[in-house]
Amino acid sequence: MSGGEPFLRKDIVEICESACKNCKPGIINIPTNGLLCNLIPEKTAQIAKSCPKAQIIINLSLDEIGERHDEIRGAKNGFKKALKTYEELKKLDSPNLTLGIHTVISKFNVKRIPQIYEELIKLKPDSYITEIAEERIELDTVGSAITPSLEDYSRAVDFLSERMKEQNFSGISKVTQLFRLQYYSMVKKVLKKKRQIVPCYAGFASAHIAPDGEVWFCCIKADPIGNLKEVDYDFRKIWF
Repeated sequence: MSGGEPFLRKDIVEICESACKNCKPGIINIPTNGLLCNLIPEKTAQIAKSCPKAQIIINLSLDEIGERHDEIRGAKNGFKKALKTYEELKKLDSPNLTLGIHTVISKFNVKRIPQIYEELIKLKPDSYITEIAEERIELDTVGSAITPSLEDYSRAVDFLSERMKEQNFSGISKVTQLFRLQYYSMVKKVLKKKRQIVPCYAGFASAHIAPDGEVWFCCIKADPIGNLKEVDYDFRKIWF
């Protein structure tokens, strides 16, 4: 359940309940900036309780430490609020809840990834993952040149790969880390060759629903194939 900020939705719990009822997912992954520190823990507890058969993963997005994070994200006191949210989430006694930390590697923080990692891992998240910053329509980053260079990115993920091998993750977090090792390797190849290196299954294995109701095959190209508002929100009428 991505955003924007998913927890801005007043009906986020109901959305997750509907997803569990109709799609029966094994995992519901929700990234969050953690700013809504008085709301996110409460909603997370409700989601975990209402979707007992799904593993609920909350990934707190932290791109730097302290004021550096606030500058990148454009949110005053954002880091402090995120840490408060994290502390409250850690108190939840939900057996199907996994709490992770997620960093977007961009030109703004790529050279400090070792320092960032060493600080964030002290929080003892269930998992720690990163992804590369991309120019994407859905993120309003087209033309922003935020993607780091191959050389800088390679150094960063080589460091992360070695550290990941030292961590003792378990359960769904261990699976996530193994996938992430392959992801780091593939991204380096994409940056080097400047093209996609694996077959694309967009439209077969995945779909993207935009905030305005548009349905896309691919979140990179963002070509709409229909709008849910025009079919009484019946996804099947667009997809099939």
